[in-house]
Amino acid sequence: MSAFMATIFLGGYNAPFGLYISNLFNTPVIIHEIMINIEQFFWLIIKTGCLLLLIMWIRATYPRFKIDKTLEFCWHILIPVALVNLLIICLVRGLL
Repeated sequence: MSAFMATIFLGGYNAPFGLYISNLFNTPVIIHEIMINIEQFFWLIIKTGCLLLLIMWIRATYPRFKIDKTLEFCWHILIPVALVNLLIICLVRGLL
């Protein structure tokens, strides 16, 4: 999941701002291409690892809710608020 998110949202194997370290060296084309491929693999692994760490950190620190309290909140708070919201939207759309 982290690799998928890194690919979709963080540019995958591309370096941030397109700044590759291997561009600083004056090397033949073949060696330059190999260095670019290694660096792209490195960037994908770094981005994946950072997202994995972030997901683990959020899951470890986020409090766990009891299912009965969650259901009570949904039935007693969220559903009435959603119905009032629907009523207001219908009234506004009907008057305009």
